[in-house]
Amino acid sequence: ILAADVVVFGPGDLYTSIIPNLLVSDVAQALRLTNAKLVYVCNLMTKHGETDGYRASDFTGEICRYVGTKLDWAVLNTGYVPPQVRRMYVDERAEPVEIDEEEVAKRADRILAAPFSVADPKVRHDSDRLAASIVRIAADGRGAHAGANGLARAAMTIAE
Repeated sequence: ILAADVVVFGPGDLYTSIIPNLLVSDVAQALRLTNAKLVYVCNLMTKHGETDGYRASDFTGEICRYVGTKLDWAVLNTGYVPPQVRRMYVDERAEPVEIDEEEVAKRADRILAAPFSVADPKVRHDSDRLAASIVRIAADGRGAHAGANGLARAAMTIAE
């Protein structure tokens, strides 16, 4: 972690996949000490019994709480989830994560908000688009924890 250029959290279930890694001895401390860019890829959908009603700021807030510092980047999905796909999630009681950029900006120095979702047939991150974006974040010349505090929509080209 201390030698990393970028540390990516997610995508994955917040409390059962991501946060358990932050509870391992000395991991959160190493994340606070590293010069790596801390990047959180926000979930596309909520999970019943775990993140009911969570907005993007709730997800990012929990990561910050367990790491103990602000994130450098929050990657948020602005993609549309069609009604026929949303209906597939009714039984699971899952909803698309609401993007509240102003609140997320209190928890991450920069926000990359772009259409990252694909429905095939379930909603998933477009792995190629997401990977290309993370590579661009890694190559971004700004140092970690720089405090740029802004949206990166115009500043970063998303791979098509």
